[in-house]
Amino acid sequence: LPDIVFVRTWYPVSIPTFYNPVTSLLKPAGEKDSWSGMKTTGQLRHERGIKLKQNKDSLYKPIVREKRHFNKLHIPKALQKALPFKNKPKNLEKKGKTPKDQWRPAVIREPHEKKISALLSALSTVNNYKIKKAKVKHREQLKEYLKVKQKEDEQKFKRQKEAKKKIYRILGQREKKRQKSSLKGSSKGEKNM
Repeated sequence: LPDIVFVRTWYPVSIPTFYNPVTSLLKPAGEKDSWSGMKTTGQLRHERGIKLKQNKDSLYKPIVREKRHFNKLHIPKALQKALPFKNKPKNLEKKGKTPKDQWRPAVIREPHEKKISALLSALSTVNNYKIKKAKVKHREQLKEYLKVKQKEDEQKFKRQKEAKKKIYRILGQREKKRQKSSLKGSSKGEKNM
């Protein structure tokens, strides 16, 4: 039967610490002032004229970046309707219209068909001219109507103003009569006392 066995494959080892300072600087008594420590590799290379070999990986290389292609942003129509106006997508490039000769086959007409189409186009131009003329006439009539209406409104406003003046004048005269009568009545009452 297979059993699971846990084996300890490591063991902590305590290393004894050792500290031994050199107080003599490893030189005789008279030469202790000229003592210098170990030279660095940079100093040794400089003294011996050895140049440092550069790693090829450390050199700068020209960076060539591929042009990234981003898909167009697609917003569902239901979400577009819910968005406020300022966040709705605008200035979308409109697809150019495909010329008629690409989506419609060429039609070669017979002579009598050409005459019919010419007649229809002439009739449509006459009809368009009549419609334009009618629109111009309608605009002129509308302008005249608005002028007449404005004059009538001004006259009506003047009449209303005059009627108000008359009413306020009559009300003012009545108020004066009441005040006079109330003053007469108070003066009679004072005399009787």
